[in-house]
Amino acid sequence: MNAPSLKDLWPGQSVPLLKALHILTHNGGLNADSRRKLKQVQHLAQLIKPAIDAALKDKDQPVLADLGAGKSYLGFILYDLYFASAGRGKVAAVEARPELIATAKKIARWRGRSMWLARSGRCSSCAT
Repeated sequence: MNAPSLKDLWPGQSVPLLKALHILTHNGGLNADSRRKLKQVQHLAQLIKPAIDAALKDKDQPVLADLGAGKSYLGFILYDLYFASAGRGKVAAVEARPELIATAKKIARWRGRSMWLARSGRCSSCAT
């Protein structure tokens, strides 16, 4: 396993968070599968950034909905990259599998994320 290099991680990406999400190994390594996952999430983050920038410009407290969140790799990374630096915004993670939401909530508590809203259930059952 290789240690992550600066070309793999973006400025603002939290190594402890990436370890908690199991993208990085406990000693900071990055295997081929994890590198692919990280690159996918980074690509999505680039695609979503203009919409997040617009929401941060237009709303006092924008909310990003992460539907079918799983462990919410994307939601946590988007928060760390964009909302945390702005000092505002929330991520609402919705996932049908309670065990994955439990993991996301555990990571959010560990990271001290008051911005995190997690909900187990189907999207159609979530109140707005």
